[in-house]
Amino acid sequence: MSAGKRIGPISHRIMIYVFAAILTLLLIWAIGYILSDIGNIKGPDWQIIQTEAIGSSLQDQQQKLNEEKTTIVAQIENQRENQKILKTSMGSSKETMEQLLSLHRLALEKGVQPTADQQNALAESQTLYLASQQQFQQANNEIVALTGQQRQLQQKIDTVTEKIDTRRELGREKFDTLMRTHRWKTAGLKLLLIIPLLFGVTWLLVYKRKNDFAPLVFAAFVATFVQTGMIMQQYFPAEFFHYILIGVAILVVVIILRHLIQLASSPQKDWLLKQYKEAYRKWLCPVCNFPIRRGLRKEVDWSSRKLRGAVPVLQKEEEKSEEPYTCPSCGQLLYEKCEDCQYIRHSLLPFCEACSGHKEMV
Repeated sequence: MSAGKRIGPISHRIMIYVFAAILTLLLIWAIGYILSDIGNIKGPDWQIIQTEAIGSSLQDQQQKLNEEKTTIVAQIENQRENQKILKTSMGSSKETMEQLLSLHRLALEKGVQPTADQQNALAESQTLYLASQQQFQQANNEIVALTGQQRQLQQKIDTVTEKIDTRRELGREKFDTLMRTHRWKTAGLKLLLIIPLLFGVTWLLVYKRKNDFAPLVFAAFVATFVQTGMIMQQYFPAEFFHYILIGVAILVVVIILRHLIQLASSPQKDWLLKQYKEAYRKWLCPVCNFPIRRGLRKEVDWSSRKLRGAVPVLQKEEEKSEEPYTCPSCGQLLYEKCEDCQYIRHSLLPFCEACSGHKEMV
């Protein structure tokens, strides 16, 4: 009986591939959660660093000056509101005074002396108008004085703000340095977790790739490789990441090319067996691809396109009576007698089709 590896139904193999892909996504998800916990480690606080860099005295001074400025601005607005009211009052008094003057002038033109009430009303109107005008001028003077104070305060505020901006810039530089250090520490912790995992699953993939549980190893390898790439892309500069990506691509190509060269120069048994089975199936020499001429194929070229796919039917007695066959092109022994049953068997395949006798492949 064959001791070779059994291959399950194609439906089972498809399910294995599907669940291996699902496992890959779940592993990426799980590793991502662990890495995100590392990334949530608290870094430098900008508010604390800014307060330390600026100092409470400058901030208090700036706040006090801004409060004084706000008070002066409010006083200026109040004076302007008063001017609006006084302007309305002056307009009303002026209109009343002009009406009284018109009546007084008409009375004089008619030779009638204005009454005492009319004269008192005209005098009150003039007094009210002059008082409003005086108050308007006082408000204007107050606005001028307050505006001067506001200008002086603004100069002080600008000076303090300039000092604060200078110290804030120094604080920003300190914060950027601390944040950069924190990012490198975070990246180091993440790589300290992911790199051993990557090396471990890579070792398993190299040495256990033919194992029955190879899909599990491959899923773990893909998950760790993806997370490693995400860490490199997140924390390393784009230019540096490009060099790493190119270097990894070159390394992968070199490894694959080296593997292919080794397979070509000294093929593995699985590859040789696959090559031999395919050649025997096509009735070609597995070594040089020369057509095999034995049995009915001595007379008919079964490799012709017209007869491709046809299978020669030979009697069992005729097969047993056949002799060992050697390729006339390269001299490779293709059919030989089985040491167990003496039946003619394929010399390059591991098992005899008659007795299942096993032969080690060279």
